[in-house]
Amino acid sequence: MLLDKPGKKRIERLAAQLSLKQNLINEAFNYFKQAVSRHMTQGRNSEHFAAACLYLACRLSANSEQGVYVFILISLSFAFYH
Repeated sequence: MLLDKPGKKRIERLAAQLSLKQNLINEAFNYFKQAVSRHMTQGRNSEHFAAACLYLACRLSANSEQGVYVFILISLSFAFYH
């Protein structure tokens, strides 16, 4: 899909700011592709959607530790506005 490449770049850029591992980037990109294929991204800010996919991947990751979720949410917010 045409939107996949820019979506992956957005996810990778945010993930780099947060020092996230490749497996989480891949998971987030899979969520992004699913959303694009179901037309869920139309009319929405793609940067915000990429962040939501990253957050979802982190939140659902079996390797996440307690307390990391709040850090990730705050970090994603900070990455957007700074």
